[in-house]
Amino acid sequence: MDFMKWLGIAFPRWLENDLRTAPDILRKSIDLALQIFAEVRAFAKDKGHPSRGQRRERVDPRGRDRGVGRAVSSAVSEDVGRVA
Repeated sequence: MDFMKWLGIAFPRWLENDLRTAPDILRKSIDLALQIFAEVRAFAKDKGHPSRGQRRERVDPRGRDRGVGRAVSSAVSEDVGRVA
């Protein structure tokens, strides 16, 4: 988080406090992202926007550790499935 602030990325105070005091910052970050996703998805649904675009692109983890990419992708997919 300090590096991101050094890059000029600003965090709302509540978010910074939630992440800094969390026992597991990664889990808390994922949970917050899923909560925000659910809110945005519900808003879009209320406005009649589709939940998925036709021009959806797949993220290709070339050049990265594929084991880590698969593990993160699997964890996020499970979490998004719970929200959706």
